[in-house]
Amino acid sequence: KGLKGSKGKKALRRDAKTAAKEGKDGKDGKDGKGGKDAKKGLSRSKRAGLSFPVGRIHRFMKERTSRRVRIGGTTAVYCAAIMEYLTAEVLEVAGYQCTEKARKRITPRDMMLSIKLDDELRALFKATISGA
Repeated sequence: KGLKGSKGKKALRRDAKTAAKEGKDGKDGKDGKGGKDAKKGLSRSKRAGLSFPVGRIHRFMKERTSRRVRIGGTTAVYCAAIMEYLTAEVLEVAGYQCTEKARKRITPRDMMLSIKLDDELRALFKATISGA
């Protein structure tokens, strides 16, 4: 009457009741489905470990494209990561410029000079910023 070592219907019902009493009803977000419950309350920026707003960038990307084009969720994360990295690079080099001049505040001129002095940043911003 059944497979050897398998549980009967009464044993399965008993296991379900004890699990419900212990609060293990599968609704704690750890049921392997990876649903919305497990990620509730965390922004996409926090999940990706970024400071730049992933949701806002995703919204702007959707607004700027034609209505027939779909923008994936990871596209905005990737774009935010690139912008955050480039911002950090420019600010780092501009910070070195300020420390050389014994100043504590980064001005737009410091940023422009740091882009001009750095070969890689100059090549990147050559077509973007006029006169750089």
